[in-house]
Amino acid sequence: MLPRFAIILALLLSACADDVRGLRLAEVDLSDGAAVRQLGRQLSPADSAALITYAALHAPSSPGFCGKRLLGPSGQEPATIGEAIDFTRERAAAIRTASLGAERPKSAAELAAEQWDGLIVQRELLVSRQSVLLSEHGPAAKRLSEWASLEARMAEYDSKLAALKPKMEAGATS
Repeated sequence: MLPRFAIILALLLSACADDVRGLRLAEVDLSDGAAVRQLGRQLSPADSAALITYAALHAPSSPGFCGKRLLGPSGQEPATIGEAIDFTRERAAAIRTASLGAERPKSAAELAAEQWDGLIVQRELLVSRQSVLLSEHGPAAKRLSEWASLEARMAEYDSKLAALKPKMEAGATS
């Protein structure tokens, strides 16, 4: 019964306070969804959403804790609801920025480099297969139809690599 009383008292105090954001996190049971929703009603919709996110994912006492403590710019954990909201928004913005960077279109040089790397890997696989054939059949391996097929595919990769080389060199100078 005592924890419920503490929650109700915190809610009453927060209702009297000019700003819910100033309420200390230690005074609120963030594992009580009803208490979090009640506090959220006293905030703007954006602040309410950030508080709910903090309570569900970033509060170390939450069953859904993401595993990474939410820290402010100077490395401190949030002490108030306002800090929890601000730190949650900062983390969300950092995640959005990182995902936008990952989704940006690739430059011609980046695409050429990826294609180059893929062709090199494919060519190395053909060379490895030739080595296996040589170890199994000795010099006679070069007379096998598989050997001729490998040689033809290597020539194809060599041609594609030669065509990509100017793009790679142009990307290295830019």
